[in-house]
Amino acid sequence: MPRVLFLCLAIGISVLLAGCIQLPPRSGVVAPTIGPVQRGSGGVGVHQVTLSNTNCADVGEMVTLTGQITNTKTIPITVTGTPAFDIVITPNNPDGSFGLGAPIQRWTESADYPGDPNPVLMAGEARTYVWRWQADAAYADTGAWVRFVTGDIVWEGAGTPAGGPKIMVGVGSVTVDVDASIPCTDLAR
Repeated sequence: MPRVLFLCLAIGISVLLAGCIQLPPRSGVVAPTIGPVQRGSGGVGVHQVTLSNTNCADVGEMVTLTGQITNTKTIPITVTGTPAFDIVITPNNPDGSFGLGAPIQRWTESADYPGDPNPVLMAGEARTYVWRWQADAAYADTGAWVRFVTGDIVWEGAGTPAGGPKIMVGVGSVTVDVDASIPCTDLAR
């Protein structure tokens, strides 16, 4: 009888401890670390967007968003459209779409926007645009896509359509698996 009692006690303690230990995500995905992230697109008028200080921000934390464009041609290029350059923040939706749910936030609608930047880039010219964005609670459930957007890029009878790269920033937490997320405060720096 003491053995059965001891076995039951051991099983009970094991079950209690298992509930206190956080196991890694089922897919084996390694938790990300907090740090800068960048993504670019190649070709004419190379675009790049960078999260300078973090890929997971607590609500209210200031995040430095950087958009870069470089004219890789040997002739001038012109970025058309109004605005020619923008940094756009949209929610990440579970169905993979973006732009629905939390409000869309635009650098061009902020006090930090520099007015109408010159849309002509000379051969080899590079520009960097910076927006300090405060991580908004509206994105805490979904995270946010940050996108550096340009209008069409044109030169001597040719062109590249409008667009630009996007990257994800977690707000409050970052998703590491279909059903697992980690609070930003728990990520290694």
